[in-house]
Amino acid sequence: MTGSTGDTGPTGSNGATGSTGDTGPTGATGSTGDTGPTGATGPTGATGSTGDTGPTGATGPTGPTGDTGPTGATGPTGATGSTGDTGPTGATGPTGPTGDTGPTGTTGSTGATGSTAESPQSAFRAENNTTPQIIASTGTSITVMFPDEIFDLNSEYTPNSFVPTQTGVYYICASVGFVPTNGAIASSITMNIEVNAVRQVVSTNIFVPGLTVDNSNSISTILQLNVGDIVTVTFTLDNGDGSGGTILASGEFTSFSAARVPSP
Repeated sequence: MTGSTGDTGPTGSNGATGSTGDTGPTGATGSTGDTGPTGATGPTGATGSTGDTGPTGATGPTGPTGDTGPTGATGPTGATGSTGDTGPTGATGPTGPTGDTGPTGTTGSTGATGSTAESPQSAFRAENNTTPQIIASTGTSITVMFPDEIFDLNSEYTPNSFVPTQTGVYYICASVGFVPTNGAIASSITMNIEVNAVRQVVSTNIFVPGLTVDNSNSISTILQLNVGDIVTVTFTLDNGDGSGGTILASGEFTSFSAARVPSP
């Protein structure tokens, strides 16, 4: 039979450590504890080397246009390019103001003298061979009628008037055969050559009582006429009793003619 255990003796010194045994299996991970407070940021470490550039990402949408910056200094002029095709002609602009007159150029040499053109011939004659012109009363100026045109070289005579178509000097003459109604008294007749109804030349004749032959009075002059002037012959009778008379219808007595003389 075993007796009772005696008292434990003193502990001896540690013996040498034995070799480490194999690691046992890892135990199950315990639950994560609460996160502790963030510690103070430590100093920034040295920058590492730059890594390779990644691929370029897709282009983002264009942003709004910024304000125009100040104009930079003008760069040097580049070489002149080749001339382009001529564009279409634009519409003509308004005429500008007339410039000052330039100095007169030197006079050129005189050209050869051209041929001298002759002015159209101008002459006519008209008569009264048709109807006697009755003078019913005295003291009134009338236009003498010359209804029968004998010739008219430049178409300048219209019934009873001459209208020149060229300026120049003209010889003009007229005559009137007249018989008073009362041949027993004195009669005075006055003939005028008028231009544009203004008297230019006057001729007066007195018929003596008792004469039984036809009486004629004539008038002539040279006048400077302009284109379009109207030349006529007027006649006035005066006698003591107011009786009239008759201008004869006879070309040898009653006629009107004119001709242009050589003139500039």
